[in-house]
Formats: sequence, C-alpha cells, structure tokens
Amino acid sequence: MTKMSLTDLPEAFLSNTSLTKAISRAVKTGKLRKLASRLYTKNMMDPPELIIRRNLWVIVAAYFPEGLIADRTAIENQKTSEGFIFLISPQKHKIKLPGITLCPRKGHPPLPNDRPFIGGLFLSSQPRAYLENIKPSRARTTESSRTLSRQELGEKLEGILRGGGPDALNTLRDEASKISKSLGLVKEYKILDKLIGSLLGTKSTKLESAAGIARLAGFAYDPKRLHLFSQLQAILASLAPLSRMAPPLSSTGLTNLSFFEAYFSNFIEGTEFEVSEAADIIFKGKIPVGRPEDARDILGAFKVVSNTSEMS
Repeated sequence: MTKMSLTDLPEAFLSNTSLTKAISRAVKTGKLRKLASRLYTKNMMDPPELIIRRNLWVIVAAYFPEGLIADRTAIENQKTSEGFIFLISPQKHKIKLPGITLCPRKGHPPLPNDRPFIGGLFLSSQPRAYLENIKPSRARTTESSRTLSRQELGEKLEGILRGGGPDALNTLRDEASKISKSLGLVKEYKILDKLIGSLLGTKSTKLESAAGIARLAGFAYDPKRLHLFSQLQAILASLAPLSRMAPPLSSTGLTNLSFFEAYFSNFIEGTEFEVSEAADIIFKGKIPVGRPEDARDILGAFKVVSNTSEMS
C-alpha cells in the first residue's frame, strides 16, 4: 500500500478503508486527531469548532456526496441557531459534529435549476426551497424544525418583495408552478400562490408576519433597519464617549484579523461583499443567494489565513 503523506491531506478529511491503518498510527503518534465519526484533522492547534467552520461545506460534501442543501437551510443559507443543517441525500443517518448536526432525508434528486455548490453539493433553487418549506414539520425538544413556520415564510417572502418588488415574487411563483408537479408539491404550490397573492394585494389569505400585515395596512417597513436603529438608540443612550485602547490580540482577535485579511484580499480583486455579508459567510456558513462561487473564494482565503499552524 502507498504510504500516506500527511502533507497531501486537506486540513479536515474523512477516513476510508485504504487509510484506516495509516490514520490509526498517525493518531497514536500525535500527528492527527479525531473530530467526529470518520472525520480527522492534521491541525493539532485550532479548536475543532473553528476547523469545522472554515471547512463546513467541504465536510458536508464528504459525508453526503452530491447532496442537496434543502428545507429551511436552503432559504436561510446557514445552520440554524441550534446548529442544524438539512439536506436531501440517499444516506439517512444524522452526523453530529462539534457545534453542527447534519440532518439528511430522502427526497427528489437535484433538478436542472438547482445550483451546483462546493465539493459537488447542490443548493435548492429558490422556488423549490419555498415549495418544500410549505410542508409543516415538527421539531423535537432538542432539534430545530426542518421547515420554516408560516410566519417565517411570510417574513422571507415580504423581504423578497421589499428588495426586488412585485416582479421578484411573480418570478418566484411562476418558477414554482413549473416544478411543483415533478416534485409532487402541487398542494404546496397553491398555498404559496395564495401567500404571494396576499402580499401583492391580488388574493385574500391571512398573513402571519408582522411586516406583511403592516404592508397590507399601508405601513411597510424594513425589519432589519428597525432593529439596527433600535440597537443604535439603546447604545447611544447608555454610553458616554470613551477612549478605547487596543487590547493585545487574543484568539478571538486573531480570528477577526484573519476575517479582514480575507475580506480585503478578495475585495481588491473584485469579489465585493458588505462586511456583514462576508461575516455571515465566514462565521455562520451562510451561502449568499446567487453568489456561491464568490462565497467559495472568501472562505478559501479565510481558511488559509486563520489557520495558526499554516501561517506559522
């Protein structure tokens, strides 16, 4: 058997039958460590959560080849607050990682308009994601619900209307109609049609989101901006101007420095994101709608510059 070279392995990788003995020897000699089931790393310094965060979608692709990012993950484009990621794959067993749980289910394989992503993964198209999120699901006491609630769906749809106008919602509805039969989600499409029609004022269906209800009443507002201004007001009211000394760089400080190195190195090359968008990509694993390739670039840069072992 060809001798395994640690330098040829990525930072985080899955074992296989051809590597089992070599990996076992490397773990015993302190050259590798185990992060989760079949998942190993040659990085002996950084916390497991950080290693998994910067390699997240590559790890997902390794566990679930050609998997389809689906359900609420396909709309929120990141793990839930409890750390769950949902996808469609022939494999049905959950994978628990430090800070992340991968939850596969059976379902229709990728359609032509589902988008390719990192490592052979696919990302559900927006119309498919909304159709599949219409189906209700129940969360166990320790888990997130697989699909968004009707109120959450209403908030997301209202956000599409706010950002792209009526044409954006009409396009979403038309594309959902085209794929609803092949997915077996005709009933779900009818519900989606009514929700969109209600936001546009052409149908009458009860809306549950506060932003949607306000829009129908003629008082549309941006919830994110309202939240930001409320935070700003509270901070300004509670703090007097202070001189702030730069503290020595802690582990968190080094992570922040790595973030801005990755951010600006991509920015000057034309991969431009808002700082908040880049932070969501790197620290939350959020996939920007329509820009998965750009997300891959900034993740790749962060992966290098935040690796203490590599930079040393």
